[in-house]
Amino acid sequence: MLTLVLAVAAGACGSNGEQVLAGAAQATADAGTSRMAMTVSASAPDGSGATAGAEDFTMNAEGVIDYDTGHGILKMDLGALGMPGAEGEAEMRLMGSVVYMKVPGTELGGRPWVKFDLEALGEDGQGPVPALNPASNDPRGVLDALRGVSGEVEEVGAEDIRGVATTHYRAEVDLDKAQAEVPEERRADFEIFSEQLGIDTLPIDVWVDDEGRARRFSYELETPAAGETPASAVNLVIDLYDFGVEVDVQPPPSAEVTDYGELDPAA
Repeated sequence: MLTLVLAVAAGACGSNGEQVLAGAAQATADAGTSRMAMTVSASAPDGSGATAGAEDFTMNAEGVIDYDTGHGILKMDLGALGMPGAEGEAEMRLMGSVVYMKVPGTELGGRPWVKFDLEALGEDGQGPVPALNPASNDPRGVLDALRGVSGEVEEVGAEDIRGVATTHYRAEVDLDKAQAEVPEERRADFEIFSEQLGIDTLPIDVWVDDEGRARRFSYELETPAAGETPASAVNLVIDLYDFGVEVDVQPPPSAEVTDYGELDPAA
């Protein structure tokens, strides 16, 4: 009898955790806007550190996001990358499925901004700096992914995030399941997000506050080798805070923009 009771209780906890995480997707989006802070850490998958001239690094970024329009700004200090020419502050402007990136030292055609149409680029829409995949930096995609929690959800415990009490959960997301569960108006954008991650399942840690909103995500991605760029394991931690902040994002002047999709890959 005791075994049966424990099994039922464990099943109830798993089910409740799944509901909490799925609910966090909607509750966070309902907040309208927020500030966001991201920490990106990359290393060789085997832990050996520097490979083919690349080094482990940790980079911080801050910005704002509008959950309804998908408009946002993310600014990051490139000094930690240790790459030739990667100095100063990079800026990413999210405009729904279109992303503009300005990375000092990587100007194309003498223009400081590069435009990525993520819908047109599909799975190949990578940014000009390793680990800065434009789609993976949009917290809306991560929120939508929470609708696809598969299997048991572990409740790690109570933790404070930026002074706010939260509950820490650990789960695995089935991205195909999430695709079927996201609201119809979000499915096209989520498909882009999922394709750019290039995986079927996503292990993730989520911290949820007392109002049911996600305050932090943490997950890891494997970036395959490409040309002279070695493979790496990329860990992303995204904090969401100051819900309701004003967000005003405009595209850069067209004269300062190069469309990545129009570049000659042989050039």
